[in-house]
Amino acid sequence: MPEQDIQRLASMLSTLEDRYANLNRKIEVIESNMLKTDKRLLQETKLLTSEIAELKRELTELKDKLTLVAKELENFAPKTELETLKKTVEFFDPMQFVTRKEVERIVKEKIEEEKLSSK
Repeated sequence: MPEQDIQRLASMLSTLEDRYANLNRKIEVIESNMLKTDKRLLQETKLLTSEIAELKRELTELKDKLTLVAKELENFAPKTELETLKKTVEFFDPMQFVTRKEVERIVKEKIEEEKLSSK
């Protein structure tokens, strides 16, 4: 019987060695996967950090441009002033004004008419 016990123990030892080898392979695969995942996550983190920095820069530029636009808008006339100006222009109706040349022409024509009618 001791020989059977030895065989049985040898078989159990062999089974345990196989399980140990399988566990070692699994651990190696897990470690390899973890290293790959860690490397990928590190690259993604660097990319995201870069993109965030770019977004911050763009946001700062937008804020600066908005500030500039706001300052320039202060130079524009308010709506009420524009309405007053519009009413003034409509009241005077500049399309009815005559130019200096037109006045000179009209005066010349009148003088010519007077000369012709006085003859």
